[in-house]
Amino acid sequence: MTIPKILRSLLGVGLLCGAGLAARADEDITFQVDLSSYTNSAGQQAAVLVDVRGAMNSWSGGSTLVNNGANVYTNTFTVVGAAADKFQYKFTFSTPAGVTWEDNNPPPGAGQPPDEGNNRVLLLVGGAQTLPVIPFFAPSVSLPINLPMNLVTYRVDMSEQIQLGNFFPEALDSVALTGGLLAWNWGAGTVLTNDPALLGAASNIYSAVIEVPGYPGAAGGDYKFRMNGGWEETAFGTNRNYTIVGGPQVLPVSLYYDQTPGAITNANVTFQVDLTPQVITGGFTNGVSTVGVAGHMISTSWPTEPMTNDPSLSGNASNVYSTTIAISVPSGSVPTTTVGLPFRYKFRADGGWESAAIYGVNANKDRRFLVTGGDQVLPLVTYQDASLCDLVQHATEVTVLLHLTNGTPDSAGVPFDKANDVIYLNGEFINWNAPSYWNTELPQMTNNPVGSDYYQQTYVLPAGRSVAQVFKFGVSGPAHGGIDNEAANGANHKSYIRNTSSAYTLPMAEFGSLFAATREEPAFGNLAAGRSSGGTVPITWLGAPCVTLQSRSSPSAGPWIDHPTTDAKGSTNWPNAGGTQYFRLQKRQLP
Repeated sequence: MTIPKILRSLLGVGLLCGAGLAARADEDITFQVDLSSYTNSAGQQAAVLVDVRGAMNSWSGGSTLVNNGANVYTNTFTVVGAAADKFQYKFTFSTPAGVTWEDNNPPPGAGQPPDEGNNRVLLLVGGAQTLPVIPFFAPSVSLPINLPMNLVTYRVDMSEQIQLGNFFPEALDSVALTGGLLAWNWGAGTVLTNDPALLGAASNIYSAVIEVPGYPGAAGGDYKFRMNGGWEETAFGTNRNYTIVGGPQVLPVSLYYDQTPGAITNANVTFQVDLTPQVITGGFTNGVSTVGVAGHMISTSWPTEPMTNDPSLSGNASNVYSTTIAISVPSGSVPTTTVGLPFRYKFRADGGWESAAIYGVNANKDRRFLVTGGDQVLPLVTYQDASLCDLVQHATEVTVLLHLTNGTPDSAGVPFDKANDVIYLNGEFINWNAPSYWNTELPQMTNNPVGSDYYQQTYVLPAGRSVAQVFKFGVSGPAHGGIDNEAANGANHKSYIRNTSSAYTLPMAEFGSLFAATREEPAFGNLAAGRSSGGTVPITWLGAPCVTLQSRSSPSAGPWIDHPTTDAKGSTNWPNAGGTQYFRLQKRQLP
């Protein structure tokens, strides 16, 4: 007997959801920190970036303060919380050598709470606050802060811009270098020069030598090139950067706009997007809502080009929108029309920007295509990369089951009293009962059978809602202080509707923090094979709509064979014909 081997799927889509479980407030907090002492031997400010980092922003950078001209850095940020909430934090400053944090136990400013956990403390008071100016606290830092200076040669090739007629050296067009950590603050920067005496394309390379402070291994700082004052767009929408090696350093030649010199071509590109998931959920109405495509293939300002559908088509076909853009070289726009040129773009529905979940480049999840020349039709995608596989296609009765024994403690340690307590259900199916979140108007769980430790509640989920059901229980009774008492804020249950029937019962849930390991189901998976019997081998898994079983006889060679009859199923009896079989689960991502 040969047991089939199982390969677990690497694909899965789910929704990470949580509920706001207490009344929240947004408070504008103005932070102020004095770095006037942190200078080099010439008296110049050593810091090039100053941030506040704490529990309110996951201790990450990006909450950057601005120099007021006297080396006091300040900015205002919105902190979400309730009055009397506390957040630990510290200030940091960055140089080309890295990030410097304040030392432990910084003294608080006037009227501020004492430090906790070696950090400063922000106390919310229920309204806007301007915190006092406090000196940066880092006695461990040796002053003055003198970093080694490195002579770095930056170079950019303008050949393609000259070929396209966008850059004319003889007309004294200019290209400059600018950045964030090079004391230019992304301004006009430093003008680069070429050597016109060189032959051919070599005369199209422009360069400049810049003194960059920093130790070997440190980041040289983000930078870009600017042609005649305009900003370049890199292929992936990111800034350029490099690592300091120490001493003189010549960087590789960059291509302006990342454009490789190539054959000039015309490009008539058709964009198409399917709004079916949004139409089903009610977030988009044909004939009323609008959708367009924006990108730097139109202009550096990313204007939106309207898209149209064909309302005469039947069914979901009328939800497909398209437009064709003739990419040329209009005045002031991004250089275009070369084979292999990359462009980034996004779709916009009712003025909003999509955030693609599957495709995309850089932190903004921009879509991207390459110019091939002539008529070019891009593949049909769904808006937001949403998949009908993740939505219920019709109204579905969903039954939630709970196992709760008498005496089970809630999150405050108060035991459940079956005789006097009531159990409520909250979740995304009612939008967490916003804005009050937890009250006695929530659906009440029914004891079934009466007198047992089992409870249930059934609700109707409208078509277009997510197959991922996120919910939480709460106990109300004389001894309980509040209903949101099953587990910590955001510690929700998550189960999936795994077939397309009109009624579905979710797996039995357990109440409380003791069952955290089983609180969330995977979107699909848990592929397993049993013992052969009667000429077949039982194979089981957690299935879902659009998830199918695939097989092949080699772990690494040959195509995977899809078995459509296993779609939205959770088991099959596989014929045991001898030899070794490998299996995996695959989920289709598009409608």
